[in-house]
Amino acid sequence: MQDAFPDLEKKYLDVVGENAGSRVYVVVEGELQPKPAGEEGHFRGSLKVSKVHSVNEGRGCNSIVSKMGGMFASFEGVATFKLCNNGQTYSILNEGAFKSMEEGYKKLMEEGKMVYAEIYGYRKPIPAEQGGTSKTGMVVTRLVGFDRSFSCE
Repeated sequence: MQDAFPDLEKKYLDVVGENAGSRVYVVVEGELQPKPAGEEGHFRGSLKVSKVHSVNEGRGCNSIVSKMGGMFASFEGVATFKLCNNGQTYSILNEGAFKSMEEGYKKLMEEGKMVYAEIYGYRKPIPAEQGGTSKTGMVVTRLVGFDRSFSCE
């Protein structure tokens, strides 16, 4: 596992500038290395960071990576994902595992057709253009797979 801590530190300093010590939200992949707990119920240990997905001042729990199932479609490089559990639809951002997800989709489906997909990902604010309203997009960190035999529509 490659250590990505220097990358995390650089991104942190890019975000906080001269305000070192400020809290930020990070989305990373890594391996927890537990140590004996000092007090009951408290975790002690370290995280060996293998990949940094994002560092941001303005995100909360929405940026936590979670497993999701929904209907995915892509047309001319623009992709959407509709969550099965609540029907919310998100634009899939061209980050993370987007390219590999789109390639897998094109091998399986005709462009524009919906297919059930299971993914790991997180929500990310999309800045508003002048005079517009901001939106929330989805960053796919890992594709679990597609299933043409299932639909949540």
